[in-house]
Amino acid sequence: MSVTRSADILAEFGLLSGHPWAETAASPLTTYYACLHDLVRRERARRVLEIGTGFGLSGAAILAAMEEIEFFVSVDLGTLGANNVSFARERLHAWCRRRGVPVERVRVVHAGTQPGDEPRWTPDAASFDVVFIDGRHTGDALYNDLSLTWTLLRPGGLAVCDDLHDERFPFEWAGQTTRSFERFAAERAGEIAARRIWEEPRVPPEGASGLRPFGLLRKRGDSDKIVLPMSNEPPGLQTPVEPQLDVTTALELHAKALLPPLKALSDCVAAPQEFAFSDWLMMGAMALEFKPDFVTEIGRGSGGTTAMLLEVMSRLKGEIFSVESQTSGWDQVEPKLRERQPESWFAPLVLMDAPASGLEFDRHLPPGSRRILLVCSYQTEEWLRTCVDRLFPILKGRENLVVVRGVSDLRGEQIARSSAYSTFGTFQAPTKSFGVLHDWLAANRVTVGSPPADIVAAMHRNPRRWNALRRALLGQAYPLVGAGGHWIYFRVPRG
Repeated sequence: MSVTRSADILAEFGLLSGHPWAETAASPLTTYYACLHDLVRRERARRVLEIGTGFGLSGAAILAAMEEIEFFVSVDLGTLGANNVSFARERLHAWCRRRGVPVERVRVVHAGTQPGDEPRWTPDAASFDVVFIDGRHTGDALYNDLSLTWTLLRPGGLAVCDDLHDERFPFEWAGQTTRSFERFAAERAGEIAARRIWEEPRVPPEGASGLRPFGLLRKRGDSDKIVLPMSNEPPGLQTPVEPQLDVTTALELHAKALLPPLKALSDCVAAPQEFAFSDWLMMGAMALEFKPDFVTEIGRGSGGTTAMLLEVMSRLKGEIFSVESQTSGWDQVEPKLRERQPESWFAPLVLMDAPASGLEFDRHLPPGSRRILLVCSYQTEEWLRTCVDRLFPILKGRENLVVVRGVSDLRGEQIARSSAYSTFGTFQAPTKSFGVLHDWLAANRVTVGSPPADIVAAMHRNPRRWNALRRALLGQAYPLVGAGGHWIYFRVPRG
């Protein structure tokens, strides 16, 4: 989950008071609305349907996440009180007017969705990117709502179901929502690309009774791109493909939190020109979005990347295994960092000096590690072959993200870096040894991303979104294209 707080989202809509759920809305324990917000944001949804308006809190999380609001429809029978629907409509429309969003694009409908409800909602002909279902929980209600809304969900769209509690939980609907969810998923198995029950969303109190699991269904589409959160995977469920990462989304979610600490760390680095600050920020944001529990760093260089990874992993509570086979600047950087940082900040770091042939990756990998980030700063044939032949087979069994520094992506660069660099298709690298990795990427049909390519795509896809991000970082990490961005990232396909 991102660093977005539920209370921050709801405060924009004036929803921290005036309704019975105010205490939940303001509680630091509440991640529910931030989780919903992040799901919608990652989908880049422009058309969303909500079943169950309540007091407008989930609608606020959805609207705040939508880059462009084509239309949002929320349907509720008003069973929480005579005025809950009008209360929600008033707060959501007030936010629209402040933001310059035409209120006719945000419809809050007083109607029901179950057989026998009066008035009963009649869907308009529409195609939604996301459907969020938080309606009646008991009996077959969730099954009925999924059946009603599934035809309105576009191919490749995402259905999100609230409160997927099994019989372990002390709720009236416990077991009923999960049975409806599994029944629907079984009947429509041929139309579903992936499914997941996600236990990250929660409200007070602490402990199991505060969990509010989401049930997620990805509808099959032309590309079957699957974007589902990966934490807390329950046993026995189909494992979807990892979500697609991109630099601009990671920056939007995490740059604000990372800027101050990384700025402070940059003064300690032995050779800051070796790796531009914008690269620190972009790579750090990507790491926070991926959420590794173990990092392997090959090559410490001037110590900048190591310091950035320490800042990230001190937040994520994971471990860094840093390998160096040459002289590095870390010995000069570490004393400066220790003057500024508490001893606990260094706890994730395990250092090893060894050649590629001496790397014992298996021995240092914690048995419970499920999400591994590999950062390779070396372009020698020995190290790249070590990655391809010894490290990548281990990564195949886990969720992974690989970053290779020193490679330029000509899809995003205006000109080639230097005639001294070797060119491999759309990439340039400082040595011909990159051919080892390039051949592996091509043979395994691996999709490769990079900061320049991601940013150029974002500029074309949504110029307003890109310009807002650029303004937010102006004077701190801008320009993001130019001096920085010479690294690529990809995932080793799971096998």
